[in-house]
Amino acid sequence: MEFVGKVIGVVYTQKSSWFNIIKVRSIGSVDNEPINEDISVKCTIPNFNIVNGLVIRFSGEFKDHPTFGKQFIADSATVINDKTKVGSVAYIISVVPNVGSVTATKLYDFFGDSLVDILENNPERLNEVNFLTDDQKTSIISEFSHANTFRTNSISLANIGFNKSQIKSILTNFPMSRIDEIKSNPYIVSDVPGVGFLACDYAASILDINPDDPIRIKHLVLFALYNFLNSEGHMFTNSSELKNYMNSSTFSRKGIRSFSYGDYISDTHFYNTISTLLNEDYICYHNNDIYPKKFYIQESDAAYNLAKCYRSLFKKRLDISNIIEDFENGKNIKLSPLQKKAIELFNDESVIAISGYPGTGKTLLIGAFVQLFEKNNFTYKLLSPTGIAAKLLSSVTNRPASTIHRALGYNKDGSFTFNRFNKLYADAIIIDEMSMVDSSTFHLLISSLDSKCRIILVGDENQLPSVGNGSVFKQILSSNIPNVKLTDIYRQDKGNDVIKVARDILDSNPVDLEFNPNSNFLFINTDKDSIMDELKNLSSTLFQKQKNFQIIAPVYDGDVGVKSINNNLRPILNPLYNDNTRKYKGNGEDIYEGDRVMVIKNSYDHNIYNGDVGKVISIDTKSDCISVKVFNWFDEKNNQFINKIIDFKLEEARLMLRLAYAVTVHRSQGQSYDFVILPMTNDYSHMLYKNLVYTALTRVRKKVFIIGDPNAFHFSIMNDRDTNRKSNLAFFVNDFINKELANVILDA
Repeated sequence: MEFVGKVIGVVYTQKSSWFNIIKVRSIGSVDNEPINEDISVKCTIPNFNIVNGLVIRFSGEFKDHPTFGKQFIADSATVINDKTKVGSVAYIISVVPNVGSVTATKLYDFFGDSLVDILENNPERLNEVNFLTDDQKTSIISEFSHANTFRTNSISLANIGFNKSQIKSILTNFPMSRIDEIKSNPYIVSDVPGVGFLACDYAASILDINPDDPIRIKHLVLFALYNFLNSEGHMFTNSSELKNYMNSSTFSRKGIRSFSYGDYISDTHFYNTISTLLNEDYICYHNNDIYPKKFYIQESDAAYNLAKCYRSLFKKRLDISNIIEDFENGKNIKLSPLQKKAIELFNDESVIAISGYPGTGKTLLIGAFVQLFEKNNFTYKLLSPTGIAAKLLSSVTNRPASTIHRALGYNKDGSFTFNRFNKLYADAIIIDEMSMVDSSTFHLLISSLDSKCRIILVGDENQLPSVGNGSVFKQILSSNIPNVKLTDIYRQDKGNDVIKVARDILDSNPVDLEFNPNSNFLFINTDKDSIMDELKNLSSTLFQKQKNFQIIAPVYDGDVGVKSINNNLRPILNPLYNDNTRKYKGNGEDIYEGDRVMVIKNSYDHNIYNGDVGKVISIDTKSDCISVKVFNWFDEKNNQFINKIIDFKLEEARLMLRLAYAVTVHRSQGQSYDFVILPMTNDYSHMLYKNLVYTALTRVRKKVFIIGDPNAFHFSIMNDRDTNRKSNLAFFVNDFINKELANVILDA
């Protein structure tokens, strides 16, 4: 369905995505039917500032919106050069935002209906005008030319299959002067954020590029390499493993075009391409291990810098006399022998690692180190990989803590203020929740520190590994870096059945699932079809009692996955929910006023972090405002937790908020709740394994409820699924420690 209309009102515009909701008056008919009423249109128009009077050709279909009624959803929208005075003025204002209606009207009065044609084809004729300065003329010509080039390139990219968001990313991040090169080699934009190999390969198919083209094969092998490593969290693989992965998974699962000879890569193509990638520095070998070059640099350079800190001869000395006794007296506690050992070890070593189960006093020990630093007038920083973990660290130490990225001065363009060339200086740093630190983040941090900095790494190696690649903490614990493993449970946790069960899981001991109402570990034996009803009943009870609880599920999809649980629990846990409740379309889900949501990205502007939880207070799409009450927002100025109302723009809310009556285990990492509910069914299949269940259990402060199949639980805790990621960090660390560092030159 097509029609041409004139803009008579702009309801909403989102410049970052070019999305608009506008009121349009049709010119002529719509599918030969006259339209006597104004039309509400949703459309995307690249690089146009939509104003009244603009004439646009739309293609799409009408749909009924439950709140806003009949709307036209445009698949395409093309601005037309309407040569009338109103149309020409609107066109100029839309293309050149720095030109106002007065100037645009004067230009039309001077050039008449030919104005737009002159600006497009003979812009030098602006020199005939005497009411513009030379700077104004230059600006108008430049902006008009840029806008036309932008739109021409947008159309060109759309014609070879790139979608709107991909086009915007390409035109924003890729040199405009090289856009024409994409037609001969679309794979040159595969590294552009949000584009990737699959979109480029689709463009290549439209351009009739041979599926056996060497350039295509090179990018396909690279795609498979990163896809395999990222899916498993590995840092490297080998040629046999990569080739098998390509032939067993890449074509069938990703819908990739076959080669001329079939859905597999031949030995000749594969090994020739590996040789090409090696020669062009995309990959490198370490023994028989194939690394993407940037992964190799991350591991080897991080190891080199960590070894430099460990071997530093210029570290500041510590005075630990009376520190243990003073700390114990101040806290009215006794440190365990292993905790004391850690303090004494740090007196002699520049870098140490401390690991331990929940309840073994890792956080308490951090407090002792803080006191030690302050007694010795050390400058120090407390860091965590996530904002929520940093917030908790700050609250328990009563000292400032931050995320690693924030400490390094993360900038919106992706750069960092502190880096290998501009060091972050401190006498000491403590990094908590090290199990969540991936290889990329660790490399960024450790290469930004001065070699005289003393380092304490703290974590629980049995937690789920980091979301990003690598196994940093496990590798460091297995290296020659000195470490202490805390094992003694503090007396206040000795009656804690959850901690006992967690340790039994790690030790592969059987777990008694007999229901004991006096225990803080409760297993409710339930068949699969009744799990959702049990979740509803228990959640309703805890909600009515105003308890702090969280449902944690191993998977997102499925009958008892996070998505399904969220949809089933909303009517119970959101008193505001009904057919008329205001909502907005989130990222794959509707979010209503009154919904519980989780922040999934850090925002230093709002001082909120990945893992923060809140409640949607109001949704006003017309004013582009989503108000959320964030629970336990950390007031850094007064060092206290408060409930804080944060206002988000709609697009910001879509990027940052997710429904959170239930969350995945990965989303819950670094958090703690009074009560945890964990559904358990064999449908979770490959996600039923020891470390995942251990991580979910150890989120709880008071009581955990596991609802479901005991066989699924027993299978999971006995499933030692190989969570050992392929990494050579320990090897590199040991190698650099054992070398004379002054003579080491890292070729990176």
